[in-house]
Amino acid sequence: MRILVTGATGRVGGRVVQRLLEEPDGHQVFAVVRDRAAALPAGVEPVPADLTDPGSLGALRPADAAFLLFPSIAGDPAAPRVVSAVADSVRGAGGRIVYQSAHGADSAAGQGGIMGSHTLLEGLIRETGVPWTFLRSSGFAANTLGWADSIRATGTVRWPAADARRALIHEDDLAAVAVQSLTGAGDRTAAGGDQIATGDQTRTGTPGDRTPGGAAGRAASAPGQQHQAQPNQAQRNQALHLTGPEQLTQREYAEHIGEVIGRPVAYVELSQQQAMSELFAGLPESFARSIIDGQRAMIDNPEPVTDTVAELLGRPAQPFTRWVADHRAAFAG
Repeated sequence: MRILVTGATGRVGGRVVQRLLEEPDGHQVFAVVRDRAAALPAGVEPVPADLTDPGSLGALRPADAAFLLFPSIAGDPAAPRVVSAVADSVRGAGGRIVYQSAHGADSAAGQGGIMGSHTLLEGLIRETGVPWTFLRSSGFAANTLGWADSIRATGTVRWPAADARRALIHEDDLAAVAVQSLTGAGDRTAAGGDQIATGDQTRTGTPGDRTPGGAAGRAASAPGQQHQAQPNQAQRNQALHLTGPEQLTQREYAEHIGEVIGRPVAYVELSQQQAMSELFAGLPESFARSIIDGQRAMIDNPEPVTDTVAELLGRPAQPFTRWVADHRAAFAG
């Protein structure tokens, strides 16, 4: 298969590229990069293009499937033309777009910020008529690498919303599901899947009692927005709710990093004003506020835990401690 991958030098997109290369079918991988000289694995063809500059998208290659990881907010003005170009690249082959979305995108219509950006992209992709799969994931475990400098220097995490409850996901699990969706390996004959009002099927797996308090994960799922997964349900035109296997507070995530690296890590909770000045200075204010507001919202409305990764991959989602072990050097120095 010919597969187009955006964000190919990032942690998620890069892992998608690597997993595609490891597939026995010998896929032809096109990596969308701003710089043709970007470091890519052998055998990957660079496609110089910038998703914030629609004029550069003429370089996109015809493909059988495309993995779209979009620059939220910064790229929104270009989104209609970008989605159209990506859809055109796969349309001739009857291919699909696999979009890296986020948990909550199905209920963020009319909102701004990062979540509103995901909602915008999902809507634009649907409008193309090209088959799609949305990976509505929980937060990336890799985002905690933003804590690494502070942990190495002072043994602390300086961040807002210590009690926000999250179900962070390993990028390798995301990439494994993305490759299933891109290659059609996850497609089966639909077996009685629920339909929601917009016509797409939403697969969440089984919310479990693996979270502190158990019912918290279930309570975070709004009625009518998430549905019990059915075995062998096709991934075509589906939104997959993907999470890590456990729900922890951000303070607990910091403590787990300390356990893995063998020294204590303290969480120093920042106010919104402190976070704006210390962490997000230089970023667009709307982008910074959307991050902080999203973090604070997860205190009362935590990210749920689902079994979708386990159901699709046939193994449990990887715990955060495994992710930290895989990236130990970044925190330990």
